[in-house]
Amino acid sequence: MARCLVRSCAGTLPVFLGITSAVAGTWEITPFVRAEALYTDNALLEETAAQSDVITTVAPGVRVEQQSRHFSGSFNGYVNQVMYRNNSAYDDRSSYMNVRGNAQAAENLVGLDGNVVFEERRTGQGAVYATRVVKGDREQVKDYLASPYLNLRLGPDTRFSARHTLFYQRHETRLDLNKNQSALAFRFESDRQGRVDWWAEHTTRETEYVFSGGQLTATTFNAGVGYLHSESWWLVGAVGRERYELSHQPERDFEATTWRAQAQWAMTPRTMLALGYGRRFYGDEYTIDFLTRGQSSTVTFGYREETIDQQYSRVSSDVLPDSLLTDLSRFIVSRRARGTADVALGKDLRLTIDGTALEREDVEADQKEWEAQAKAALSYELGPRTKAVLAHGAGRAWKRLSGYRNDRYGVSEFSVSRTVSKSATLEAGISAARVESTDRTREYEELAARLGIRAEF
Repeated sequence: MARCLVRSCAGTLPVFLGITSAVAGTWEITPFVRAEALYTDNALLEETAAQSDVITTVAPGVRVEQQSRHFSGSFNGYVNQVMYRNNSAYDDRSSYMNVRGNAQAAENLVGLDGNVVFEERRTGQGAVYATRVVKGDREQVKDYLASPYLNLRLGPDTRFSARHTLFYQRHETRLDLNKNQSALAFRFESDRQGRVDWWAEHTTRETEYVFSGGQLTATTFNAGVGYLHSESWWLVGAVGRERYELSHQPERDFEATTWRAQAQWAMTPRTMLALGYGRRFYGDEYTIDFLTRGQSSTVTFGYREETIDQQYSRVSSDVLPDSLLTDLSRFIVSRRARGTADVALGKDLRLTIDGTALEREDVEADQKEWEAQAKAALSYELGPRTKAVLAHGAGRAWKRLSGYRNDRYGVSEFSVSRTVSKSATLEAGISAARVESTDRTREYEELAARLGIRAEF
């Protein structure tokens, strides 16, 4: 119901109490409250002078959903209160509200999407592995979106769609991120699954950054075709054109042709291999994806290599406006690999493994960084309603920038959960964590214990 704000690897103790009622048949109102408690021997994640504490979180909220033939909408909001028993200076309160709506007419011919988000939160990060923030600035974010659209059928196998999206974002603390955005998109595509599928799309997006007064205009066009060569081969090709214009720095306008090709091979009914190669204006891209499923196991692997331009990629993705103000044009070679495995070792015993490796290299500045992390978990069904999990996660980061840095961390956890009813689960667990850094910006150990209940109604 509400997002977990304490930690992901070390575990949480949510308590959900919900009451659901239906009004007028299509309305569903769900009040809820989340309460969680965590005992830790290092509440502030300090290297020395660690302090034990009990951290309690209470988050009451409500979710409202409505569904009808021509309208659907939802409201989700909560207030999150975090309280430290011995370190009340770190008590924190945050809130979240999200309102969504969709109205349509004539079987989705014409419609309107809308969304309003309000969020008050803490920024920063307390640890490599933890999402609990013990330090950071308060930030308020407000998003407003309205998007009317039109869908038409042009002939027996062709569809046309048009969408105009207006988006406004306001930050209380980061004024340079305030922006107004307008996007207009047109798309033609095939309307039936056959041996050949195709599409063509044109998008214009204008973004005005309120604080800096700069405006970015992005115009993109792409078209592609997919061809089912046989029952086991699927081929896709796409080509496009991208142009980016900066209002107050026209000398940095740029445009280029992009393209991508991909082949997907169903080696067996349970095994798939996909290979891709393409090029954007900042460099080449290679991708490999592999998936195989057995009766009791699933294994996946993926690899992606691309050349990223720090300046242009940030502008094109519209993440932040720093690239409008400073010259960050440097090429970075990025390589990322990820693998997962889920294997049944017996009737009640299961092993899951997840690993990721990342390398970034700035050839001109002779700078490199590597990151690797992995997590393994053994789960055992002690009974029809009881489950035990033993997990360990570890990671390392090597960075050769102006100096040399070597970080590593490890998190181990043992937990037992028991389902006492269809909507309630009892949980107990203990976890240990250790974080080390060569430059000693963060180095600490933590032992935490939890006991709680999770329930939904």
